[in-house]
Amino acid sequence: MEIKDVRPLALVKDGETVKIVSIAAGCGLNSRLRAMGLLPGVKIVVVNNRNAGAFVVKVKDSKLVLGRGIANKIMVS
Repeated sequence: MEIKDVRPLALVKDGETVKIVSIAAGCGLNSRLRAMGLLPGVKIVVVNNRNAGAFVVKVKDSKLVLGRGIANKIMVS
């Protein structure tokens, strides 16, 4: 994996499958994201990333709605 392949989750297009590389957040947010199954090494699918509307990802068999600020803190490849 090259550094240029890593990007914020917020830049991933609908339908793409990516793997979480890191999460640049504080202890509280990291803990909450881990509880939802979002941690480094996990593959996720972006269901909806349109300019208007919710940012939706699929983790295993669950769909999660994330704020764009949080999606910018999750680095994927």
